[in-house]
Amino acid sequence: YQRRVRGLYIRYAAKELFDSESGTIAGLQPRHFISLASPHVGVQHSLPWHLLHLSYWFIGQTAQHLCGFDDLNLLDEMAGGDFAASLAAFERRSLFANLMNDHRVDYASAALLLAPLADRHKRLEDASAEVLAEYRLDGAQDGASVEPYREAIALSDKQRSVMRKLREHAPFDNYDVRLDKNWFSRQFAHSMLSGRWTFLGGQGGETMQTIVRILVE
Repeated sequence: YQRRVRGLYIRYAAKELFDSESGTIAGLQPRHFISLASPHVGVQHSLPWHLLHLSYWFIGQTAQHLCGFDDLNLLDEMAGGDFAASLAAFERRSLFANLMNDHRVDYASAALLLAPLADRHKRLEDASAEVLAEYRLDGAQDGASVEPYREAIALSDKQRSVMRKLREHAPFDNYDVRLDKNWFSRQFAHSMLSGRWTFLGGQGGETMQTIVRILVE
């Protein structure tokens, strides 16, 4: 879970280092929060049941929180209060999510959306495109997607509540990524989105360029 939860670790650390009076984090002005396929509403809805129960015994406390064995109490707490205030302090909040082939964190949890907004994917017909869309959605999403994407796996009421609360406090910029050009991309999309193993499938370069552009804007 370590690589996939970095976005959650950053959110937790930001709250601990946040100064509400000055609006700074560790004495610095927070500019960019960038999340790469992080499970902001957990993974209990997308992992097979046997992996859920194995994680309880073998993976540790972090996995237990993400798998909902604490009734998502920690993720719910991180969606409000000082956690939300520190996240809102960032000038910009960007969520990168794999549209497909992410076998660790599904789209809904990474994008804080119930399903992809396919009508925003203007680059869908461009076979070479990785980042199909960049858009900002104010507030929580209602309803489902349209073709060619299926709806996200049904979320629990608690997960939907966490999603709504996070989106109520501050707007997010969503980046929908498609990594599907070859076998390596289809098997390792999660790691490629994080900039690892891109040499195996030759994908991930456009995503990294987009992140660099965000940082220098």
